[in-house]
Amino acid sequence: MDDIEKRLERVEELLSRYLDNEYLQYVRHILASYLRLINIYMEYGKISPSIIFPEVKDPISREIIEILFSCGELNTSRIEEELRKSRGKASRRIVRDRLNRLVELGMVECEERKNEKVYSISEYAIKKWLKVLGINIRAEEHE
Repeated sequence: MDDIEKRLERVEELLSRYLDNEYLQYVRHILASYLRLINIYMEYGKISPSIIFPEVKDPISREIIEILFSCGELNTSRIEEELRKSRGKASRRIVRDRLNRLVELGMVECEERKNEKVYSISEYAIKKWLKVLGINIRAEEHE
């Protein structure tokens, strides 16, 4: 009986080491995130900002977010040009209006450079995107 108790204790010890192992927890997290991505893709057919930011209802605003995620920092003219490629048309006034609204919502940041405004995705939007995708970024990693 003593031998069985020792074996059981050894199994419990190994199991506890396995469950507490930081690396294995990290691998489980990555696998869970991957499965989440697959589920999002299967449900919506793509992984786009419109899924991540359901509060942005306007299709032009959604496209602007997608353009900024894809292209990085752009001025109004370049955003308008990219919208024309995908939509066939784009009004400069409407693009500026949507950009202002996205800045108000905190999705987009605006920086004034040499008499032009340059727009980019905000840190808030990036963190929200990563959170929905299951990627956890700690604040201290970015300081």
